[in-house]
This record gives sequence, structure tokens and C-alpha cells, in this order.
Amino acid sequence: MRRLREIIGTALAGLGARKVRTALIMLGPMLGVSAIVGAVGMSESAKGDLKQTLRELGTNLVVVRASDAFGGGGGEPVLPEAAVERVLRVPTVEQVTSIREVGGVELYPTEESREYFEGLPAGVRCRR
Repeated sequence: MRRLREIIGTALAGLGARKVRTALIMLGPMLGVSAIVGAVGMSESAKGDLKQTLRELGTNLVVVRASDAFGGGGGEPVLPEAAVERVLRVPTVEQVTSIREVGGVELYPTEESREYFEGLPAGVRCRR
């Protein structure tokens, strides 16, 4: 028992002798924990805001498009082939489809529909 008291007394004397070092050692974990709590709080807040926005829209349709904002790899950004299967595994998803827009396609309407297509441009979408 006496040995334990000596060890505790020596530890407390060391902490008291190096007050700045002790304060910095205590400050590190406090800053780390507060940063994690802040990051998780911001993430949950953003998630709740997105859910609220979708609820206000009153829609159950979500469109996902590939973006080239980070990579800068040039060319047309595309989603990976497995994206449809991965989204379909989400329990609340009912239907998934993939659509690819193509350019440079010429459309030749029939004689009956020529007048309709002269007034409206025709977009072409290919389903896979």
C-alpha cells in the first residue's frame, strides 16, 4: 500500500511540475473528440436536411448523374456498370434503370409524323 502511495505521489508531482505539458496532453484528446462529434453532427444534419427536402418535394424519384468535378480525367463521366445492381440492393428502392444519352443521331421521321418533328426537336435515349 505504501508503494502505491509513493507511485501516485510521484505521478502527481510530475504533473504539477510540468503544467504546460500536462495541459497540452489533456487538450489533444479533447480537441480530437470535439472534432469527431462536430463532423458526425454536420453529417447527420446534412442527411436530415436532404431527407426533409425530398419529403417537401413529395417525390419518390431520384435521378443520379455522373459528375467529373473531382477527377478531371477528361471525356464524358459515366457511372460504373455495377451502379444499377448496387442501388437495387437498397431496401427502400423499388425500381432502377440506367439510361445513356447519345449524340450525333439523325432521326428520319415517317411522312405522317414529319410535320410534328419539324416543330419539336426529337431527343433520342437508349435504354440498356
